[in-house]
Order: sequence, then structure tokens, then C-alpha cells
Amino acid sequence: MSLRAFNESLYREHFDELAAMSELRSAWLADGECSPDEVAGLEERMEAHLDALVLGGRVALELAETIARPEEPWSFYAWVAVACRSDDLELLRGVLVALQGACDAAGEGIEPVVLRRAMAEALVHHVPNAWRGPLVE
Repeated sequence: MSLRAFNESLYREHFDELAAMSELRSAWLADGECSPDEVAGLEERMEAHLDALVLGGRVALELAETIARPEEPWSFYAWVAVACRSDDLELLRGVLVALQGACDAAGEGIEPVVLRRAMAEALVHHVPNAWRGPLVE
């Protein structure tokens, strides 16, 4: 196995974990049956996965783009988080375009409402304040 293939497998695992944990956090917050300490602990683990992806640089960003899928809405959350934390506004714009395309082409098993919720939560948690104006435009 090449070093790049090994790194990609690690980044894929971090990406999948971040997506799954973001979905779990959303569910926990919606049902209100978990403690603030539980949510904080989950968010710390999410940050660790996100940090690992950011350290992965361009390889992790390219991988995020290839594995974010509409049938797994929370993968879009992870993609947005990585783009924002990597300070790549153009990549984030690309994610938004991909999300719109996924929502427009939504077929069986794909719920645009869930896709949009995942995206909205990612934007709320990860978009730098300096980007808010350019994103609205």
C-alpha cells in the first residue's frame, strides 16, 4: 500500500466519523434527552476528527469532495466543516453548488430537508464571520 493510499484510508475514516457524529449531535439536541456534558464530549471528539482532516491538507480536501454523497446527508456537514476550517471559500462555494444539485436531483432515499439541515448546521458551526458577507452575496 502506498503512503497516499494509507493516508486516504485514514482521512476517509476521520471523514466518516465526523459525519456520523454530526448526525448524532443533531439527533441528541433535537430530542433533548442528553446532558450538556455528553454533547460537549461528542463535540470534542468531532473537533479531533476535523483537526486530523485539516492537517491532511489538499489530499483530505480532495477526498472529502469525492466521498460526500447526497444519500448520506451528514457527509455534506463534514465537507463544509473541512472547507471552512481549511479557509477555502471557493471550495465552500463548490459544496453549496453540489448541495443544490443534490437537492434538485433528489430521488428515492434522498431527503432534501435532511441535506439542507446538515448544511445549515455546518454553516452555523463552522463558517468564519469574515465569510458571512461574501456567502450571502
